[in-house]
Amino acid sequence: MAQRRLATQEKSALDQDEIQTTKSDVTPAVAPATIAKLLFFTFAMVTFPLGSYFLTVNTIFKGKTSRLHINHFTN
Repeated sequence: MAQRRLATQEKSALDQDEIQTTKSDVTPAVAPATIAKLLFFTFAMVTFPLGSYFLTVNTIFKGKTSRLHINHFTN
């Protein structure tokens, strides 16, 4: 059977001691190097494909985007 506790022995949340025995962990959940690497690769995944497209349009194909089709390479 359950035992009955005396109300005088229990402390309410306001009566608890405010002294913490352990320090709180304030370190970030993810390392800053991981965040930097994620941002770099996100930037690269957007920039490099677009940059390579416009680089080839302006240099190799001289602005003629219709020549970018696969038929250009088979002729």
